[in-house]
Amino acid sequence: ARRAQVKPCPNVACGVSTFKDSGCHYMHCSQCGENWCWMCGQWGGGPSGRSEPHHVGHCNNPMNEAWYGKVSMFLNLNRLTFYSDRFKSHLGSLSYAEELWEKVNTMLVSIDSSIEEAKLVREAVELL
Repeated sequence: ARRAQVKPCPNVACGVSTFKDSGCHYMHCSQCGENWCWMCGQWGGGPSGRSEPHHVGHCNNPMNEAWYGKVSMFLNLNRLTFYSDRFKSHLGSLSYAEELWEKVNTMLVSIDSSIEEAKLVREAVELL
């Protein structure tokens, strides 16, 4: 899943979202300049003065629990934001549809349309 490819930088002063599509687990944060392991969250080797994290193809280190909690929260926050945005978009669409329906009804009354014409136009509006 795409969201599993995004994690926050484990530097507590940073936390910038990082996207990983493929390649090495050794990451470099473009925001804070620290290096970090995609798998366990070990970080350092940059401006903080912390020691450099390991640089291996496969990480067997235990997950940094504090960072992992942030990753889980981060992924849940992204999911919440996604569905919240979708909900707002649907509300906006519903509001637009209601406005359109009112305008069409007003127009149909003002032009004194036939019942067949009014039915056809209302069906077209419902399709929108």
